[in-house]
This record gives sequence, C-alpha cells and structure tokens, in this order.
Amino acid sequence: MIKKLLFILATIIGTMYVNCSLIFASNSFNEEFESDFTYPTKWEILRNSSAEIVSFDLTPGFITLSSSSSHFPVVTTSENVFPQNNFEVELAFQYINGGSPFGDGIIFSENKPNYPAAPNASVNLFGVWQGGTPGLIFATEICPIEEPGCSSSKVYSINSSSDNSYHVLKISYHNSQYKIYIDNDLLLTTIETTRRPSFLWLGNPYQLSSPGAWNNFKVDYIHIKPLPDKALDVPFFSQIDDDWKDNEYDHYSSIDPTHNSIGDWGCAMTSSAMILKYYGFDTDPFGTQTSPESLNEYLATQSGYNKYGALVWSAITKYAKQAKENGLTNPSTRLLEFSYPSYSYQNIKDYIDNSIPSIVKVVTNDKDTQTQSDDNLHFVVARGYADNENLGEDGEVYIHDPLDEEASDSATLSSNYNGKEYRQIGKFTQSDTDLSYLWLYTYSPTVNVLAEFDGLYTGIDENGTEFDQIPNAKLFTEGQVNSFDYTLEISDYRVFMLPKPSKGEYKFHFSGTPNSEIDFELFAYNEIAQDQVFPIIDLINPDGNTTYIFNYSPIAGEGIGNLEEVNEANPVTFNSIRQYISEQEELGNIKTVTAKVLIKELDLAEWFYNRDMSKITQILLRNSIRWVDKLNKKQINQDTKKELVQMLEELKNNLNQ
Repeated sequence: MIKKLLFILATIIGTMYVNCSLIFASNSFNEEFESDFTYPTKWEILRNSSAEIVSFDLTPGFITLSSSSSHFPVVTTSENVFPQNNFEVELAFQYINGGSPFGDGIIFSENKPNYPAAPNASVNLFGVWQGGTPGLIFATEICPIEEPGCSSSKVYSINSSSDNSYHVLKISYHNSQYKIYIDNDLLLTTIETTRRPSFLWLGNPYQLSSPGAWNNFKVDYIHIKPLPDKALDVPFFSQIDDDWKDNEYDHYSSIDPTHNSIGDWGCAMTSSAMILKYYGFDTDPFGTQTSPESLNEYLATQSGYNKYGALVWSAITKYAKQAKENGLTNPSTRLLEFSYPSYSYQNIKDYIDNSIPSIVKVVTNDKDTQTQSDDNLHFVVARGYADNENLGEDGEVYIHDPLDEEASDSATLSSNYNGKEYRQIGKFTQSDTDLSYLWLYTYSPTVNVLAEFDGLYTGIDENGTEFDQIPNAKLFTEGQVNSFDYTLEISDYRVFMLPKPSKGEYKFHFSGTPNSEIDFELFAYNEIAQDQVFPIIDLINPDGNTTYIFNYSPIAGEGIGNLEEVNEANPVTFNSIRQYISEQEELGNIKTVTAKVLIKELDLAEWFYNRDMSKITQILLRNSIRWVDKLNKKQINQDTKKELVQMLEELKNNLNQ
C-alpha cells in the first residue's frame, strides 16, 4: 500500500519548469466534449487502441477513458491553454468504477506527460486521482497557507473509499495564490507562488508489467477562464432573483400588461443597486435594505423613472443624499455624483484603478439602422479588468451581469456580450459638492431639440444643423432596454443632459411638422439633489417652431425653477398671409375669386421682393391694402377683412425696415 501511495504522490510532485511555448491567446477555453473535442487542434491523444479506449458520449457530452490492458489512455492538451495572468479552471468528472489498485486521474502540469515512461514527478502541480487506497484524493505540491514551510506534497481525501459520484473541481489563481474547491466547498488555499500549470492531461502514462484493472472515468467539461488583474468587491444583485423578479417594474403594467416586471426591464436599476451597496448605502432613505426591490419602489414613487421607465440617473444621487441626511449611512460616507462618458477600455481601467465601479451600456441589437433610437440596450456593472497588451488589444472587462442568477468571478463583457457595442459608461463618483443636473427627455420622434444658454447652443435646429457649444452638455438618441425575450414597441426619444448647470435662463427650441405633437419631460435637480419634474404635451406652432424658457437655479432654497412656453407673435410672412387667405376661403369668409386675386397680388409682390425691388414691393402691398379695405361684405367677412389688412400692414412695415 505504501508503494502505491508513493506512486500517487510521485505523479503530483514537481518543480518549476520554464515553458517558452505561445500562451493560448483566447480569452477562455471551454471544452464541452460534444461528440468530439471542441478544440481538436489543442488536444493530443497519446494512447488509444482497442484495449485502451478514448470515446465520446453525445448525451450530455463526455469524454470517457477506459482500459482493460496494462496501458491506460492518455489525453493531453497540445499547447499552453492557461491565461497569462490570473485564471480559473472548472471541470466536472466522474469515475465509472473503483477499487482498482492502479490509479489514474486528471493532472495540472508544467509539461506534457513523458509517455510512455512513468509520470515526470518534477513538473506536476495538482491532481485528482483515484486508486484502490486511499480512494479519491486531491494532491498538491504547493504548500497550503496554514503550512507555509511544508517539505512534502499534501494529500486531501475527497472520499476514503472508491467514489463513483459526479464532482466539480474548481481551481482559481489570483494574486499569486491558488484556491481549490470541490463541489463548491473550499478545500485549500495555497501560499503565494509563481508556479503555474501550462498543460492539463487525463489518464496515466505509466505502463504496468501485466494487464490490470484501472479506474475508468469520464470528464463532462473543462472551462478555463482568465480572472481580472484587479477587481473591486462589488456586491451582486440579480434582476431575476425570485424575491423580486416578478415585481412590477416602475408603472409598466400601464405600458404593457404582460411584460412589466423587474426581471424584464430592471437591468439599469439593478446595476445601480449594486453601485449603491458598494459605496455603503445599505438602506434606502426610509430604512429598508437596499435591493432591486426597494430601489425600484423608491424610484417609482420619487420621479426616478421617465415616462417610458428609463432610469433617471440623478435619482440615484438623490437616493444617496436622502439616505445620508436621514442618518442611515456611516457619517464618513460621501455622496455620489453622476457622469456619462463614452465607453473605452482605458476609461474602465482608470476607474477601477481609482476604486470606481461603473455601469456599461451594452447595445445588444443595433438593428443596422442609422438611428440609435431602435437599439436594444442592456446595462451591466464593470468591476474589474485584465490587460491583454501582448495581443495588442483591449483587455477584458469583468462584470456583474444582472441577468445572471448569481455572481461569476469570470463573467466578462466579451464572454457575455461578444461582438456587441459598448456605448456609454454610467459613472458614479464620490462627491460632497454640487449634485445639480438637467435632464430633458423628448419623446416625439420627428421633433428636433435645441438647447440654448447664454448665447450657446447644443442640439439640432430646425434645419437639421447640429450644435455642441454648451460646456459638458450632451444630446443623444436613446434606445430601449431589452428584455431578451420580448421587444416593447415604444416611441424613440432624445436625451439632453447637463451636469452642474449654471443659474439662469435656458431656452429649449423644438422644431418639427406644424401642429404636430410635442411630448417631453424636464427633470431638474439642484445642488443638493432636490428635484422638480415638468411633463409637457403640446403642439408645435403653425410655423414649425415652439420654444420653452426654463428659469433655473441650482442654489438650495431659491426654488429650482419654472418652465413656460414663449408666446411670441409669429412674424408675418408672404406664406403666412397666403395660408390665412386659404383658411378663410375654406371657412367661407372670403369668396374664391377674391382669394385668388389676393394670392396673385402677393405672389407678384414677393417676386419683386426676391429680386431686391423693394420699392415696387411696397407699392404693390399698399395697393393690396387699399383694395381689401374697399371690399364689401359679400366679398369678404368684415372681421376677416380687418385681420387681413393688419397682416398686410405688418408685412409692408417689416419689409421696409
């Protein structure tokens, strides 16, 4: 028995081996063994014959190693499959029979096995092994943290007798330490070490002197993923948690009676709950524990969602401010300030290095259209990164995905949303200063929006010209959150945002089809995150332009502001008079013959005006005024005559200036 145990330990013991082969460049290695190798070029079968068999089971997908001869199959990775930095390995295995005195198993090594010789004991780090005695074990050559000076390999019993159960082994390497888990239970943590495996092999290369009974086994899957170089300890919430996934999201039952839950639409809100918990806001302003459930209830009753359920990000700063004001946080906890920069890996990395997690807007379906308004969106929390500089690309961004049921150490943007666009970053930073903000949501799809302050403009004017002059202001078109199994057809909308707006008069110019509907909401926050909401449904003026003035103050105690439509008289033009004549003709207030004569006189006056013959234009308009003034009540309604004379007089005077 002692000789058998020494043979097992010899298989595991090793020393550092320098490997100069190319590191496996993929972000992850996911071998599923579905009818064949997922990565055929990355595997090598060293022994496989009629007696030593390597086979694949299609359902649910296993590789099986078995033998009835003096040899046992050996399958090894053909190149280094382990990431260059931190990593995690998870694999599932099951022994088919037990009791054999001749062991075999799964080895993590610095080199390939020296087939057909006995295992090279100098290069193996870890292994799962089953022999006759002591049964199923895990062995390591690296000392556990509680025995930093150990001088020999450590053997951990998983089962003291033969074990035919299904097991999951997980090994993580982070900050130079290994942690080993069996069936999600922590088995050991090692001391810090620079030793790393490069190869993984299955079986046993040793050749017995005569045929014997082996411990046949199968492997379900092997997943190897990189772990972040740096990660923040961000608490995790899932939007599909049973405790709240079916709760109504905002007021969505009024928008859609069937798809209206946190599980459908709550990704941005759930991501925000993680951020709040990370920064120490453990309860809402009323003492309820922070969670997607409590945050959703708060936002739904505190103007935290816009008309279509999109999160108004400044409502999160309001939540934090009120929680601290009510004494529900540590006195040293700082408030939160929001910004919305464009996405870049370098931005994410810089934020993580400064202990700032962020929320990434992921475009899950851009629909290949010019507008971004029909894009489907999802939001996740960026909590860590791993550089990939050797490959000349951006590194990995590690995430908490609210659509996952539980936190994953290895979930990344590329693993969960490979090939998708990452558009913006919702960034909450600690601040004790100015929390003021303006958010304007315009829901009318054909209406242009142009914000004006102090002679500067941001947005799109009536001619489609874009302006970007107001410092720190942005205007962008927003898509809708994606429930992944359902798309809600809602109007697209534009968002104007301005952090730390100055005190003063803001003008919002809306332009579009005359008399068409304009639907917008203005959310205004002052310096201490107090807010006021202005919902407006109106009609664009007949000339295609409508302007609202917002007199705003960010200063606490002054009142946030008031919003009013500008009722300026529209300037009289040739077109507006022609339109008035046509309308009055339809109403029966002007005879058709009279209307035609008036319009021809206007056309002629405009023709001369456009050729810089203003004197002739003035004479023609003066003649038209005299002629209209002499029309009798059979030719024109007297009130209409009076209004038309005033319009012609105003046009004549305007053109004479």
